[in-house]
Amino acid sequence: MPHAVTCRALGVSQAWFYKWCHGDGSSRRARRRALAALVAALFAQHRGTYGAPRITADARELGWRVSQNTIAAIMAEQGLKARARPRENPQ
Repeated sequence: MPHAVTCRALGVSQAWFYKWCHGDGSSRRARRRALAALVAALFAQHRGTYGAPRITADARELGWRVSQNTIAAIMAEQGLKARARPRENPQ
């Protein structure tokens, strides 16, 4: 079956089909994947206690130019949520 017929039946463009076949090699997507891997590694390194502000600071120390909102979005995509440390009650 020709791919043009299949694309019409599925309601997708032929350009999308070729992009899907060959993969998206954009530099933006590659950077986002690398940043997502870094966020996951930093989150694991700090045993899940660091949130977006601290991970952003660590990423910037490593030379990444990234905003806190971007890190927060990546953490949300991966389902990463920082655990609050228990507070000591001075009684």
